[in-house]
Amino acid sequence: MPLKYFFSYPNISQFIGPLHGALFLLFVFNTLNVGIESNGNSAKPHG
Repeated sequence: MPLKYFFSYPNISQFIGPLHGALFLLFVFNTLNVGIESNGNSAKPHG
């Protein structure tokens, strides 16, 4: 948002918005994948 308000570039949101959404979905899917692969055992100590 600094580009939009401080540098007077109002159309940057049309590019950054979908990119931000895609990266967020990638983060969510990756987080779910790690949780599924660990079978919920990430809180147990190893060994």
